[in-house]
Amino acid sequence: KPATLLVDETIISHLGYDNMNEPSVSKKMVVNTIAFSMVTLVLSTIISFSAIYLIRDSAVSGSKKLGDDASSISTSAMISELENNTMRQAADKAKLAEQKLATYSNSVTVSAKYATALYQRANDYPRRTVEFAKEENAGKWTMQLLLADENVKYEEIEEESLLLGNMEDVFTPIVDDLNNVLTIYLGTEDGMMISFDRDSQLAAGDQYYEYRDSGWYNLGKESDGCVFTNTYWDGWGRGLTITCVAPFYDRSGKFTGCVAMDILMADLNKSMVSEGIVDPVVATMIDAKGDIIASGDIDPDSQETFNVFDEKAGSYLRPVAREILDKKNGIISTGEDADAVYVTFATIESTDWTLCIASPVSTVIAPAKDIKESITANTDSVVSSVLQGVLRVIRSCLVLTAVILLVITLTAGHFSRKITDPLKELTSDVNEISEGNLDRRTQVSTDDEIGNLAVSFNHMTDSLQHYIADLREVTAREERLAGELAVATNIQASMLPKNFDTFSSHKAFDLYATMTPAKEVGGDFYDFFFTDDDHLGLVMADVSGKGVPAALFMVIAKTLIKNRALLGGSPAEVLRYANEMLCEQNEEQLFVTVWMAIIEISTGKGLAANAGHEHPVIKRAGGKWELVEYRHSPAVATMDGIMFREHEFEIHPGDSLFVYTDGVPEASREDREMYGTERMLDVLNRQDHATCEQLLASVKEDIDTFVAGADQFDDITMMTVSWH
Repeated sequence: KPATLLVDETIISHLGYDNMNEPSVSKKMVVNTIAFSMVTLVLSTIISFSAIYLIRDSAVSGSKKLGDDASSISTSAMISELENNTMRQAADKAKLAEQKLATYSNSVTVSAKYATALYQRANDYPRRTVEFAKEENAGKWTMQLLLADENVKYEEIEEESLLLGNMEDVFTPIVDDLNNVLTIYLGTEDGMMISFDRDSQLAAGDQYYEYRDSGWYNLGKESDGCVFTNTYWDGWGRGLTITCVAPFYDRSGKFTGCVAMDILMADLNKSMVSEGIVDPVVATMIDAKGDIIASGDIDPDSQETFNVFDEKAGSYLRPVAREILDKKNGIISTGEDADAVYVTFATIESTDWTLCIASPVSTVIAPAKDIKESITANTDSVVSSVLQGVLRVIRSCLVLTAVILLVITLTAGHFSRKITDPLKELTSDVNEISEGNLDRRTQVSTDDEIGNLAVSFNHMTDSLQHYIADLREVTAREERLAGELAVATNIQASMLPKNFDTFSSHKAFDLYATMTPAKEVGGDFYDFFFTDDDHLGLVMADVSGKGVPAALFMVIAKTLIKNRALLGGSPAEVLRYANEMLCEQNEEQLFVTVWMAIIEISTGKGLAANAGHEHPVIKRAGGKWELVEYRHSPAVATMDGIMFREHEFEIHPGDSLFVYTDGVPEASREDREMYGTERMLDVLNRQDHATCEQLLASVKEDIDTFVAGADQFDDITMMTVSWH
């Protein structure tokens, strides 16, 4: 800013230009010199300041690095220890849970095997009575009997009940060894349930319990061995419960029933999940579907079960639950900064449950943060003192920079004028030449690039004069060629008959034809003439190729066909003659497709020959337009000695005939889709009462609509005859 203020209007005028907004090489040189000087000074200043800041950084970075390193090392060590501890804790608790669940599973498996043995060797065991539940047995471990419903008669299952009374010998040691067992029981397919528990008062007075529809029974029935159910709320109101169940079988191996053991989840939660967990650490047990089996942050007395994917559960596991269920074992970090939590998890293989332990990182790394904050505060104080000294140095450097820029600006202006004066003279010469004075030559002569530019400029002016002269000559030739093509177009158009009204004046028929060339001249042609008083000749043809060669070939072909037809003969004879004539000295190897017909006017009978041309279209009286398809002969002028096929036809009053060249069906849009014969027939059939002229106009209009402005690639020629 100080340098800018010193370059005032007086200095600008002294440098040789009055308006800073006016483009000038001198101004650009001055500005660029100033810019270069500024960059140089700025770089020098930056290098100097960098040295100062390097000293500051050397003093500061050590202190800052100390804080960062101390915090980082402490944090890493604490997090590493947190990971190791929680991983070991999760693995150890999973093993303990595995052992505890295995104890339940083994006890139920042994009980199921014993029940199977009772059925398979019934004669080897005594008979022991099992009574229905009584209230006086409350608080005592007692065998008690329940029936599924009123349809089960005790007299019919009494023998089986007496046999299963021996299960008390297995149940008693199990409940003595396992403190968490709520009840152990079995149910049979015959509708008998024997329970060994101490809550007889709950079932007293009610002998019936339909257990065969319950989840634990059907799970055991469908399993090959011991399995655990999902958690559920106990039907007797004793709390959240899980059941271990195993099937047993009779002598023939047929499923007979299930042995089951109920365990309160509150007891499992305490022994398998919460034991050894200290706040704020939280442990949670989930099953393979994400249902929460036990958790330190859920009320064990709640009658509601939760899933970690439910928002209402509010579980810390919800963001990472899917990854936990997929990986089975490991450690995952969830949350950021102060909310970061490490979740370690291990799978209990026997139940496919997963034990998860969540440990907040914030409580572990809090001391490391305090260390870093203390060191950072001291560092900031040192940095502030250093910056005050640096700012004083910067102010002094700015004043020196302004003086240097002023000297550089005056020097650059003096030398720039020696360069810009020749450029101004050259600019004046260019302006005069641009106004039309091509005889002007610049007189600038210097021994540098500007002198070379002046020489090149004079050479360019000489070349421009020669180019303009040549361009005038070429333009004159192009205009003559365009005039000749216009004459050729008119000549070709005049060769095609236009006397439609005069020709059909006897009212036997109406006839109309059009030809739209793709270029100035075309290769398509049509013709109609009387070969005698009672015969009408019709011709539709298309010469291969485009432009002038095709137009010349068209003139010859049209003349040969018409002249030969006027001498008499069938269409095949006419085409054979034209073929022989056109094959002679056909060095360009052009050919022409021809459809020709001769119709007897008095009878409507006709002969037609098709030499490689499009199929004609006919409309019978009261009918629709449709193609007349038959085998073609080769095109005319393709080879000597061709014998052309011809066929007979009749045209009746009310019939109409439509012939055309391939420019109609092959008319294309920009995407190369062709118009096609289907569209052609469709537009013809929409014109029920149109005259011949109106019919052709409708077809051409439909083609133009279809191509949507795309360039016309081929000549479009059509002719129609309406027979009266």
